[in-house]
Amino acid sequence: MIGTAFMALAMAPIAIVPLFGDDFEIAALHDLEYHGSLLNVMAQGWWGDLQSNRFNPVGREFSLGYHVFAREAGAITGADPQTFYRLGTWALGCASALAAAFTLVHAARFVSARNALALAPTYAAICAAVAVTLHLHFLSHDPTLTIAEIGYGVVVLSLWLIGLGFRALRPNVPLGRAVWPFAVLSMAGTLFYETFVTAVAAMALVFVVVLGRERRWRLLGWLLGAGALLPAAVFLAGRWWVNTYATDVAQYSGTELQLSAGAARTFALYTAGTVPGASWRHAAAVTGGPMFVAPAMITATLTAALLIATLVLLRRWRSLPRLVPSRRLWLVLAVLAIHVAGTYGAQSASPKYITTIYHLGVVYLGYATGVLVAAMLAVGALLFLPRRIARVTAVVLVVIAIPFTYVQHALNWAVATEIAGLVTPNDRITTELSRGALAEPERCELLHQWVGRDSYFGTAPDLMATIFESLDARYETHHGEPFCASDAPEIPLEERPSVTSPAAGPAPEAPQP
Repeated sequence: MIGTAFMALAMAPIAIVPLFGDDFEIAALHDLEYHGSLLNVMAQGWWGDLQSNRFNPVGREFSLGYHVFAREAGAITGADPQTFYRLGTWALGCASALAAAFTLVHAARFVSARNALALAPTYAAICAAVAVTLHLHFLSHDPTLTIAEIGYGVVVLSLWLIGLGFRALRPNVPLGRAVWPFAVLSMAGTLFYETFVTAVAAMALVFVVVLGRERRWRLLGWLLGAGALLPAAVFLAGRWWVNTYATDVAQYSGTELQLSAGAARTFALYTAGTVPGASWRHAAAVTGGPMFVAPAMITATLTAALLIATLVLLRRWRSLPRLVPSRRLWLVLAVLAIHVAGTYGAQSASPKYITTIYHLGVVYLGYATGVLVAAMLAVGALLFLPRRIARVTAVVLVVIAIPFTYVQHALNWAVATEIAGLVTPNDRITTELSRGALAEPERCELLHQWVGRDSYFGTAPDLMATIFESLDARYETHHGEPFCASDAPEIPLEERPSVTSPAAGPAPEAPQP
């Protein structure tokens, strides 16, 4: 419960942010293709809107199902879909922290059989670290603000796979229990999102080193064959099929590789942006500085109170575990390093992100991976210290964390407020799609406002036209008439640069609601 409360406080600012970016577009899009039918959604995940160099049907199924559930639940209940999206982000964040705790528990046991961590306090400690350090990034592909089902979903799968891999190496685990959970999750994750394969590659390296040294050839063969080589073959075959035989494949620069100085610079900025406090300057420049307003002070104060309460509980827990190191610790660190560096590197070495992550303070979906792994390392490092030193260090960290938390939460609320001011029409459009309360002139005025504000984002004209068409179809399905048939706004003839692109120049001031 304490860990879940920490995550709720960390993500509280996103409650005021309307849907934007991919979440808004997908919430309004695709209605013409599946008309609310679950079977059509499943078919869409495998055959529709394929992109070059990408074969991730499991991820597409989950993502489309996530979006369809949010919008259909909103239409049935009359609630704003934003509610479902934000609750979903919080749930995925909690699941990611739980996966990180699961991995830390089994990685510690892998290092030494004497290392026994309980899952619940480990989960609470990881959530506490996330609650202090989680940063919201202005109009970035920050998974806490948009595309959470992929950004946090891949963290859940990747870290859970690593935990299962370390558990499989324990000598008392039966062969079937060691192999099949790892193999099934490895296959599903490989077809979920590209960066997942870094976790598979890292664990395959550990299997070769450990099981080869111990001459456990049967287990090594099964784990490598079913858990690594078979998913790799499907990964490569799927990409080959998409690029060779699939029809209507859209070019997608996010999965192309471009090894260059720009990629190295992007990797450095991306990695630095994960460091706690590194994005404060950019956030303050965009928003005008931290907002020490009531909501920020409440969430920061409650977080600080939970930190103190957790510290008191740990000090009363006389059997505070101390982890015993061994040479295997280097293998654990290598796995986490390969996974994070592979995730950041794969996204940094593509034309899309080289042009998107062009200054400190801009991140992409892998940010969630970095934050959770950093929290794992912080908790693990504390537990490897002698008990007395660990208790003193914990007190010092909490003393430092409390003022840090106030600034971080104040900046997060400032970023959330700034984005909310930019995308106010989005909130009213998604609410109207669910409730059907406005007359057509008012609905058309919302579209005019959205097009005017969208100069800040640079939605492509053809995508904007499809959104208008899908809005009309969806609104007519649920409310009996098109969303806006009489006074639809004109669609810009040329694509406009987005503020997330260097071509747009400095970010303009946020228009007032």
